[in-house]
Amino acid sequence: MAEKLSDLETILRDLSLKVGDVDRERIQQALAQSIIIDEDPEDDSMSSAQSGSKATPTGSQSTPSSSSGPKRPGIAPLGEETVSARVGSTREIDTVNEDLNRNMESQTTGYYGDSSDLSWMQRLKSQHLNPDDSNTDAPSITDGEGLRTLNLVPLATSSYHCDDIEVDISPGLGEVDFLAVPPQPFANRLLDYYLRSVHCDFPIVGSEEISKHYRAFINQDPQLSNEWRSKLNLILAIGAKYAQLVKDYNTVQVYDHLVYFARARASGVGAGDLLRHPTVDQVHITGLMAFYLLVTHQINRSWSTSGSAVRQAVSLGMNLRNEASGMTEAAKELRYRTWWALCSLERLLGIMTGRDGYCMDADHSTPPPLPIEERQLSSPSVAQNMYSLRRWYGLNPPHNFSASGSAQSRLLKSENPPETPVSGAMFFSEHTKLGGIISDLLRSLYRSSRIKDTWSEVLQNISRFNGQLELWRSNLPSAFSFADDGVQGEEWLRQRLSLGISYYSATMLANRPCLCRADRRIPNESGMAKESAHLYATNCLHAALNLLKLIPTKISNSAELYPVLPWSYFLHHLMQASTILMIELSFRARHAPQEVDEIFASAKRALGILRLMSQDDVATERAYALSDQLLRDVAPRIGRNVNDLELPGVGTKREPGDHPRQHQLLYQMAQQDFAYGQPRIFSAFDQSFAYGDSSTQMGLHGFPTGDEMDAMLDGDPNPSFGYQ
Repeated sequence: MAEKLSDLETILRDLSLKVGDVDRERIQQALAQSIIIDEDPEDDSMSSAQSGSKATPTGSQSTPSSSSGPKRPGIAPLGEETVSARVGSTREIDTVNEDLNRNMESQTTGYYGDSSDLSWMQRLKSQHLNPDDSNTDAPSITDGEGLRTLNLVPLATSSYHCDDIEVDISPGLGEVDFLAVPPQPFANRLLDYYLRSVHCDFPIVGSEEISKHYRAFINQDPQLSNEWRSKLNLILAIGAKYAQLVKDYNTVQVYDHLVYFARARASGVGAGDLLRHPTVDQVHITGLMAFYLLVTHQINRSWSTSGSAVRQAVSLGMNLRNEASGMTEAAKELRYRTWWALCSLERLLGIMTGRDGYCMDADHSTPPPLPIEERQLSSPSVAQNMYSLRRWYGLNPPHNFSASGSAQSRLLKSENPPETPVSGAMFFSEHTKLGGIISDLLRSLYRSSRIKDTWSEVLQNISRFNGQLELWRSNLPSAFSFADDGVQGEEWLRQRLSLGISYYSATMLANRPCLCRADRRIPNESGMAKESAHLYATNCLHAALNLLKLIPTKISNSAELYPVLPWSYFLHHLMQASTILMIELSFRARHAPQEVDEIFASAKRALGILRLMSQDDVATERAYALSDQLLRDVAPRIGRNVNDLELPGVGTKREPGDHPRQHQLLYQMAQQDFAYGQPRIFSAFDQSFAYGDSSTQMGLHGFPTGDEMDAMLDGDPNPSFGYQ
């Protein structure tokens, strides 16, 4: 009888790894009420000792094995119930392996947790440098702490970010003319770049407000506040960075985004701003600055700045539902969108750095954004029915909502919500829904406190998140469905690819804990747990492969790549997928041996894309160098020769003005040239105005042109610079 009960309970436990939350809870309740076999107490204690559990005094914290599930006297627990989450790939999420304050290099990099691709590369690089290290296959003990730590290389050696490059091009900032503006045609182009490529993803500031104040900015209205000058200069800086990446050198030179950023700091963001009381303007400025630092790959700085923006927003109650009677519904919705844009930014940075953030918690009641365009929010049909629309779209209307008025009654009685046209607001709404799943995922799998979960609980969480991600994907509007992108056409292509890339990135994160050799560390592991872990490892691998398949193949240069992809964070996701493939190759493709050729070919393609993009900035060139070396390191493990990594015809030609070393030289030159009272800083196309003056005199710029920089980089000892 006892043997039959043991078999039945084993089957139920295995099934609990595959079913949904409701069925899993029913199974656990059934197991808790299972028949207890009478045995001698001494036998129980012996069985407990043999299974690795320890008696704990009353009131003390139990070990994972003692809290992993219902007690079943006489039945030995399965291996996945007696080991902690430490046996998976996230084994060290509760430790720091180096002194990050020891030198400038480690300080600028900072800590990177296990959700970060940098952490994955660090481990992969360390394993190659320590081939005889047996840590990856070390047997486990009950709480997992018996695993020896791999001798990790310094994290900074695996970083491709640019926090080591200074962004302050004028140390004193006194020489920056923050009243200078570019000619309107150039400014219009930069603003258009921002609105088309950024605002849809991160609506930190309302587009209608931007347009209204932009006209005052261009017309040099003396009533325009310094806060708005700062916002608009940050928007121009972001647009200038995008223009540089798409090689629009008729509008910008490679350094112009630095000039606009310096003006933004001079006009609204100074050293004393930490002492200011937060305002909505300050939230906007800090959020835009964090985004600018993201697109210039200053990730450590961006993460800190984003945290400041979120905390400023919290101090203004933007994380809560707004019931203020003096505000219009449209104004409230814009505040909500600002909050969710900041959450999206901090979540993205949290994934990139592996660090916790305030937005990872569910301690907010801000309604999710409506899938309605901003210009429609003030229309009577929307403004009068905002609560009804929220209820319809399932976006958590206020708890005290009660339908009133004939219009609201008609809306609530309808079977379906009004047809909503596809728009950027709808894209942002869908992206926000996905972000909520990712936040929950990070809390459940990557926080240091979850190291005490059992491996069985980790598998259950992964199953739950895979189900949630698939449900989100299946409910996407057809215009944003990326599964059949080949027949969708060009309309909404960038938004479609952005959602697809974010989805596959989330799938990699959800399944990443199983992409390891955990089976060697779990004695007495059940067959179902092994099968589940193997399935989730292949899910992670296939997500990386599918992400790369989304990238258009008919691309001849990087300028064609950025307009159709989420350019502000695409490099991170590309490195994420590339590293996953190389990790699997380092395992000799043990999770998918029949797909080894496809995995290697995809890893080579990722490297080719990086090489193509490496023409444009320092971070991508660094990422390419790191990936090239790692792929050459793992290629012999699957019997490939390093000659197989030749990439003929991919990114072999550099155009004038494209060399990424220009950025480093320009940073250095700017600090040297303007530290000693040199002329004011201008962008390549600026016109400088005295305050209130409407003249259009072009100012001379204080930097060499792209051709002049090429001459210097090519070894010309006497380049002819066009400025005094």
